[in-house]
Amino acid sequence: MAKIVKYEYDPNGQVKDATVTECVYKVSETASGKIAAFTTVGSGARKAVGKGSQTLHFDRDSAQQMIHILREIFDLK
Repeated sequence: MAKIVKYEYDPNGQVKDATVTECVYKVSETASGKIAAFTTVGSGARKAVGKGSQTLHFDRDSAQQMIHILREIFDLK
């Protein structure tokens, strides 16, 4: 699991082709507010098919930052 607290653009980074998979999300109420957790589910190519693979946690601030980044990248309104 990883709680995102900061985003940094890497202009030299490369994005590799990704395996197609599904994502399950959950919402929890904590003392500091809501947390949204997104977990990728193991693809058919993995040893443990259907098992959670990677989980990212977003609080309100990190979600707003992610939305801002995605709007800029994909020219979303």
